[in-house]
Amino acid sequence: MDHRLISEGMPVHSADGQNLGRVIKCNPDKFLIEKGPFFPQEYEADYEEVVLVRNGEATLAESGDSLRETMH
Repeated sequence: MDHRLISEGMPVHSADGQNLGRVIKCNPDKFLIEKGPFFPQEYEADYEEVVLVRNGEATLAESGDSLRETMH
């Protein structure tokens, strides 16, 4: 996926439609997703994990459950 399609503030969803949070930082090879205002969790994703960008939202290839296992 072209990294220029991903921007800070963009909502991110899993392949099964779960809300993973919003992009809070874009780096050249990865981007950071944060979920939760009170007890935030973060997940670092590769641009290659993005399978779809539509209507200002990104969808990743994995399910929400498998992605949550890697959040810290």
